[in-house]
Amino acid sequence: MPASRALPFLLLLAAVVALACGPGQLTTVRFPRATETVLNPERGLFVDIDLLHGRDFRHVRADGFTLGFAYVRLDAWRTVALSPELFEQLAAGFEAARDAGIKVIVRFAYNKDEYGLDAPKWAVLAHIQQLTPLLRANADVIAVFDAGFIGAWGEWHTSAYGLDNQADRGDILWAILHALPSSRSAMVRAPMYKVAAYGDAVDEHALTGTDASRVGHVNSCFLASETDLGTYTAPIERWKEYLARDGLATPVGGETCAVAPPRTDCATALAELRRLRWSFLNAQYHPDVIAGWRAQGCLDEIRDHLGYRLELEAVSFSKRVVPGGSLDAEIRLRNTGYAPPYNARPVYLILDDGAPLLLPDDPRRWKPGPVTIRTRIELPPALAPGRHRLSLWLPDADPRLRTPARAPLHAIRIAGARWDASTGVNVLTDALVVPPGPARSAPPPTGRARPRRRRRRRARATSTMQAGRTRRAGRRPRRPRSPCR
Repeated sequence: MPASRALPFLLLLAAVVALACGPGQLTTVRFPRATETVLNPERGLFVDIDLLHGRDFRHVRADGFTLGFAYVRLDAWRTVALSPELFEQLAAGFEAARDAGIKVIVRFAYNKDEYGLDAPKWAVLAHIQQLTPLLRANADVIAVFDAGFIGAWGEWHTSAYGLDNQADRGDILWAILHALPSSRSAMVRAPMYKVAAYGDAVDEHALTGTDASRVGHVNSCFLASETDLGTYTAPIERWKEYLARDGLATPVGGETCAVAPPRTDCATALAELRRLRWSFLNAQYHPDVIAGWRAQGCLDEIRDHLGYRLELEAVSFSKRVVPGGSLDAEIRLRNTGYAPPYNARPVYLILDDGAPLLLPDDPRRWKPGPVTIRTRIELPPALAPGRHRLSLWLPDADPRLRTPARAPLHAIRIAGARWDASTGVNVLTDALVVPPGPARSAPPPTGRARPRRRRRRRARATSTMQAGRTRRAGRRPRRPRSPCR
């Protein structure tokens, strides 16, 4: 057969053999559609917290939130160095958030009004440099950093010192990104600012760890007008299309600021939150918009689907399970939320209460839609007969949030799985059954008897070969060996 024809034939043969000789049959457990509300880290509605003076944030989780927004005023230090007392207060506030099981969206600003009295550029850069050790030391409880500093409300416009231009914005953004650890992102007020700095080639930098991959988006006037009060310039559709792509790899969130029907009605809100990949939204502002969503019946849907929502659909595992053998497992989830998780975290598979097995999956790639995890694990040789439990654990990436008290508060909960609130583990199934094994055979005898038997077998084999030579011409053909052996 010519080589050009032989290659496709061999590939087809290999595929057939792989199907015939692949892993054993799988047992599948299917789950009904999950409808329960689950509280998960780094997503959902958020509320304001006072990071400087608050020392107990347990009420945030008790009220059904995992995110607090901290607006930190720096008015007193516009042209001087930040004080040691400020750092002590901030460190205590971060520790209170850590103990409460919440994370913080942080913004620093020099005012809270429309007049934009901020600080000169040299002072802003000096303050960012001062804040660097504090931000890195507390990155575990910083969900995302709102770029802030410039202009009115720290929203990058109306700067009293003229910092609302691309050159100064770019310098300050660069300083912020390098003050934060590489695991954390900063958000800018309008998508035009990011594109001006890094271009709009989303796929080239998504999840790469570059500066461009760490810049997300905050919209402080969601649905307030056709342009969301300056969030978009013309053509508006270009920026929405860009956000729909970039939001699959960066954090997107913000708040409403005014009632503007029909844009602020449920139909538009639901469509744009999903399209633009929102992960978090202010539950307190604008109060009239929030009240309108509650009255129209969409607030609960928004609460449940901001960011990610992972639902368990099915678990498949090897039908034949033996101690010391391999277990093939396939876990089928569905992300019914608006976006993937935006901060990295590990994924572990756990058999019973054994050591967690780290999987190669990256939850930041779990886009809305079906999610499949496939793995093969080696079972312990001493695995006892009976039923066994298979669980999935998605803890925080930082070891400080994996202590027995903190781990359950910062692990991702999968809707439809059995949640172990004491450990933060999602129990997928306890239907993994190891059947009783056969009785062990007696050990082979020792001493001189064993070599004598080998000599007898060898002698019989030799006589058989000699007899076979005399009958070779009339011998029946051997059965061909299976390719699976």
